[in-house]
Amino acid sequence: MRSRITYSVQARHVEIRRGRVCGVRTYEDSQAHFVTYFGRTVVVDGACGPRVFTLPRAAEWEPDPVHLDVDRGLLEKERLLVAVDVVASYPVDAALSFYREERVVETDGFVKRQCIGFYALRLREQSRSYVYADVAPEKLGELCALHTLPQGAPVPDGLPIVLSPNAVGHIFHEWAHLLELDFLGHEAASRIEGSPVFDDCADLQVFEDPGTETVGFNAFSDDARIARRMPLVERGRIAGFIDSAAFPHRYFGCGYLGYNNSGHPVPRTTNLMVQARPTAYEVERALVVTGLDLELLTADPLHARIGLKSSEGVYVEHGMPVHRVTWTGGGETTVQRLVSSMMFLNPSHIRVPVVGGICVKNGIAVRSAQSAPAALLEACTARLPWKNLSA
Repeated sequence: MRSRITYSVQARHVEIRRGRVCGVRTYEDSQAHFVTYFGRTVVVDGACGPRVFTLPRAAEWEPDPVHLDVDRGLLEKERLLVAVDVVASYPVDAALSFYREERVVETDGFVKRQCIGFYALRLREQSRSYVYADVAPEKLGELCALHTLPQGAPVPDGLPIVLSPNAVGHIFHEWAHLLELDFLGHEAASRIEGSPVFDDCADLQVFEDPGTETVGFNAFSDDARIARRMPLVERGRIAGFIDSAAFPHRYFGCGYLGYNNSGHPVPRTTNLMVQARPTAYEVERALVVTGLDLELLTADPLHARIGLKSSEGVYVEHGMPVHRVTWTGGGETTVQRLVSSMMFLNPSHIRVPVVGGICVKNGIAVRSAQSAPAALLEACTARLPWKNLSA
């Protein structure tokens, strides 16, 4: 069984400094790999010559026997120019990049092609950079406006803490990495499937859905499988895993080529969806967490400890961001304890842009998005937002 996988990318990078366009660079690259499965053996033949890998168990390669041709998110030149003008209208230091990514998988006489257009915005502030990726250029103005809000203003004590959809999605995205079968392994997966993991949230559902129309969209995997929704958590219990033909469990529908790593399609989360029964909640003033600096400290999905290094957000009045806030330090807790303290909210009137990003794992950069509701942290107040979650 053999397939040919071709990636090509065209990019235009625009440097913008305090309202001025300072330079434009273009970039092109393409790579082709032939991947052949012989039971537990995988042969990858690319620009660096053939490489041979031995899998933990035989690959279950079942490509879908259909042709497919998909275009998404491609911007006309006029809209690209408007997007540059929008960013340049704010006093920010930024790099705005537009990408055209094409992927073709040929196997058994069938050709699947997709072409995706998206942008990445890198905002630089002193020694720190923020990177966002999305397909909707309309969000660029919101992102720049958020980063030009004043900082350092005093914050009233006792404000409720609300995690933005981006922050909630980030927590679940990092946790979902522990359910990727090349990392978890088949024996561990079989042992924990069906186990309660978020049993305080019986209505919680988490699933990977590459076909959802976000910056993480993929119409098919590099295993030549049409995008499928893969359940990970149902009713608070482990319901599935992220797998591929080379690392199969049940769905083998989310394998993408691992540049700088394996060279054959490996499980990756690109479009994570989080759903829960929402609660109506109106707030006049709150601290909305927009970003978390966290790291996974353990590899057990059932007891995943995380370290909260710092976080940042905005002080909001009547739904409008007023100024930015930063917390340093936060200690350790578990994903389960953090999630159990969340009260998921209806679509919020708080005006904070929801965007995707670029996920890098083992040197592999992929488009990534997480769709999640906002959440009120019931155990926290503004003075010590994480203290009551440490355990």
